[in-house]
Amino acid sequence: MQRSDFLECCRLGVPVIEEDLSAVDLTGLHIEACMIVSCNLTDARLAGATLSQVTLASCGTDGIDLTGVNLLRSNMVECGLAGASFRGAHLSETKLALCNLTGADFGEAKIDKSFFVDCRLSSASFASSTQNTVAILECDLEGIILTDAIITNLVATKADLRKAALDGARFDTIMFVDADLSGRDLTSLSLTRANLMKSRLVGTNLSGLDLSQSIFLQSDLRNARLDGVTGPMCLFSEADLRNASLAGAKLPSSNFSGANLAGADLSDAIVTEAMFERTDCRGTRFDRTSLAYSRLPYARLDGASLVGASFLQTDLHGVSAEGALFTGTSGSTLTTRVPQLVADSYDPRRVVRRR
Repeated sequence: MQRSDFLECCRLGVPVIEEDLSAVDLTGLHIEACMIVSCNLTDARLAGATLSQVTLASCGTDGIDLTGVNLLRSNMVECGLAGASFRGAHLSETKLALCNLTGADFGEAKIDKSFFVDCRLSSASFASSTQNTVAILECDLEGIILTDAIITNLVATKADLRKAALDGARFDTIMFVDADLSGRDLTSLSLTRANLMKSRLVGTNLSGLDLSQSIFLQSDLRNARLDGVTGPMCLFSEADLRNASLAGAKLPSSNFSGANLAGADLSDAIVTEAMFERTDCRGTRFDRTSLAYSRLPYARLDGASLVGASFLQTDLHGVSAEGALFTGTSGSTLTTRVPQLVADSYDPRRVVRRR
């Protein structure tokens, strides 16, 4: 197909189907409201072009040059885009679904209000890109490169990031659901307001990070390092923090209800006004920890060390603390209230009615 024929089809709104466009120079063109289906765009040149409300479906596009392209409210479906260049591109309100983007280059791209659904993004580079309000759903992210990227309001599901390049990336208000970051050193990142619920962070190093208002609901943080983190109002409910190190962490107003902190180290931590309801703290170290105004109803502190811990109206209602060390503690605690204990244990299903 000739360039003039292609442009005429676009102007008339006629779908371009099963055409060979690999030799057509589309550099810098403005293409609007066009549907391109099952066409050969291998090594095609669209650098600097603007594609507005354009749909590319089932096209062969390996090696296509989309450098600096503007993709506005467009769709790419089932396209082979392995090794394609999107460097410096702008993607806005654009959807890429079922595409092979292995090794694609999105370096320095600006991506906003866009979706990647069930795409192969292994070894794709988003280095120094800026992303705002982006969803990456059910994609293969093995070896993805996010070095120095600035990412805000990102949602990613089932993201395996164990081999991802993340150095210098800045994340703000992200949701990584069921992600895997096990064994990673994330100390060069910014993770403010991160939602990592149900994620695997086994042995992950988060030391010194700002985790303010972050969510680790039901996450696996066994043997993780969170030493010196700053994280007011973090949510660790039902998380597995066995043998994790949180020494010197600042986690005021955080919630550890139902979490497993057995063998964890919270020495010198600040967990004031925190909630530890029914938390497993067996063998946990709270040496010199500040627990002022914190609530630990029904927590298990058996074998825990609270040497030099400071309390202030700290609620220890219903706590079990067999073998726990309280040497050198200071401040005041609220002990078990028997009437409340009885009320809490009441289960109407166990009441035997007299006949």
